[in-house]
Amino acid sequence: MQSSEYERMSCQLQDIYNKVAHVKMKEKRCTDSDGTLGYLDCLSKRDPNFSIQYQCDMDNRLGNLFYTDEYSRRDFVAFSEVIGLDTTYMTNKCNENLTIILGVNHHFKTCIFGMALLNSEDELTYFWLLEKFIECHNHVTLKVVVTDRDGAIKNIVLKYFTNATHRLCVWHLCTNALKISNDS
Repeated sequence: MQSSEYERMSCQLQDIYNKVAHVKMKEKRCTDSDGTLGYLDCLSKRDPNFSIQYQCDMDNRLGNLFYTDEYSRRDFVAFSEVIGLDTTYMTNKCNENLTIILGVNHHFKTCIFGMALLNSEDELTYFWLLEKFIECHNHVTLKVVVTDRDGAIKNIVLKYFTNATHRLCVWHLCTNALKISNDS
C-alpha cells in the first residue's frame, strides 16, 4: 500500500505469501503426534468404548501411546485368559516400537486387545503399558502373559503382576533354537 504498485515493492508477491505461510505454521506448530492424537480423539468421541492413553516426555513430545477400541475390549472380555505382547515389529521413522497386545479366540484366530507405540523397551515403559491396559479393562487380573525373551517384560510381570504367569512364546523359542543350530 505504501509503494502504491507491485512493481515498486522491495520484495515479490510470492515472498509475502511465503512469510504469511511461515507465520501461520509457526503459530500452529502441528506435528505428526498432534495429528495422531487428534485423529484418535475423534475416534474416542464417536466410540464411547475407545480408550486412548498417552504420556509425554520431558520435552513435551509424545512418549508412549496406548489405545484400544470397542471390538478389542469386547474380545478381551471373552478371551482374556492368555494375553501376548508382541514387540517384534520393526521401528518406525520416529524410532518408536509398535507393541501389540493380543489373544486367541475360540476359532484359534488372533484377537488384538490393544496397540501401543513405545519410545523404549525398558521396565518403566512396560509397566506403564500394562498399567494402562489393565485400567482400560476395569482393573482385570492378568492370568497368563506370553512374551518373547525380553527380560524387561518378564521382570515387570514377576514383580507387579504376581497373580499372572509369565511364559515364553514357542515360536520365538523355536526360531532361536534354529538360529543356534544353524550357527554351530
